[in-house]
Amino acid sequence: MTQDDGATAAIQALTKYLDEKKYTFVCPSPETQGRVVQKRSSHKSTADAKSIQDFFGWSLPCSELAVMLYYL
Repeated sequence: MTQDDGATAAIQALTKYLDEKKYTFVCPSPETQGRVVQKRSSHKSTADAKSIQDFFGWSLPCSELAVMLYYL
């Protein structure tokens, strides 16, 4: 398996997972995005993504550990 094959498989698995979870996305305005990220970043307990909405919707950072714990 090449690196591109692995990336393609990962994207396909992710889109399948998001579909199964009925994930939807509504694009906020840049101003709203900035306010949410600034507010979340100002508190250590809320700075990292805690859900797929935080990660994909608000583009909050997410540690590898958080991803692994989410799936356990």
